[in-house]
Amino acid sequence: MNDNLSLREYRSIRRLKDKWNDIYEKGSYTPFSTYEYNRICRIAFFLRKKHWKFRCRFICFEEDGKCGIWALLIDDTLKTIYNISHDSPMDYYEVMSNTDDVVFAKKCFERLKEKYQGYDLCLENIKENSTIKSILPANIDAEPCVHIDLNNYNNWYNNLSKHQRQNIRTAYNRIRKDEIELRLEHYSAEKGNPSVVDWFKCMLMYENRSIDKLYKNGGSVSRLGRLNRYKNMLFAASNNSLMKLPSRLVFVLYVRKEPVAYLGGFYDEKKSVFYVGRLCCSNKWLKYDMGIVLLDKVIKELTREEKDCCLDLTRGDEPYKYAMGGVTHYNYCYKVSCN
Repeated sequence: MNDNLSLREYRSIRRLKDKWNDIYEKGSYTPFSTYEYNRICRIAFFLRKKHWKFRCRFICFEEDGKCGIWALLIDDTLKTIYNISHDSPMDYYEVMSNTDDVVFAKKCFERLKEKYQGYDLCLENIKENSTIKSILPANIDAEPCVHIDLNNYNNWYNNLSKHQRQNIRTAYNRIRKDEIELRLEHYSAEKGNPSVVDWFKCMLMYENRSIDKLYKNGGSVSRLGRLNRYKNMLFAASNNSLMKLPSRLVFVLYVRKEPVAYLGGFYDEKKSVFYVGRLCCSNKWLKYDMGIVLLDKVIKELTREEKDCCLDLTRGDEPYKYAMGGVTHYNYCYKVSCN
């Protein structure tokens, strides 16, 4: 069955650059599947010294002109193999392949299990319409994601619940009452990035919010622990990709010269889907619902041309996503023993 199927294992993603880019350009993938995004994840993995825990490997299968690339993390201590999204902010994982041939995908999957006999294979964040999803059992674990279908701002706003429309109006009224002047800036590959100082403030904003959520039920992070998180944020793929990917788009909401909320993500190749990788507001401005205000302003920008588009809020089913008109779709997770 596998006689004509070749398997080559690579430590470096650079050796697969041409094949990876060719597959991406001819297929229909999310920005998380670009060569550059995966290269940034690989660098972040190394800089954060996770290479002591995992081996990062890129497995290339080829057969009669067909090619498939799997990005994996291998834990030899626990005898477990993960896809690269296990230790990255990659919201959707897709096996790169120049064919939709399900038989080829199955052969690659079986060959992978043969190579790593005795290991557990854990696939996470599998996109629901990907080829790899089609060869997995129907009863695998599902994880909710949320997206908002857009075309016209007024249509979107009028379809919100009465309660949510009132929440948006209240947020703006509170801001006007306190004479707060807001300014929305957007940054992209064409326009350039935020200043180093502003972006550092945005990264700190996210880390501080994450720490507060982590210890909301009690306890606190040590000074050393906080400093370690700040150090890791400088290497984080989620932050570096928002400054380097060609398809990036970052919105920053300012009060005077101070960033108070930001949203960052990536467009797909057709600019029909905008994938949100980061959305955060400052702890100091929570009473003004700056997150809702920012999301409202971003939707106004995305619907300016009144074309069909999708705002993909990716993983998680937080209530605010549904309040803002979100609809559920799913990622999938699958674990199998390679015996």
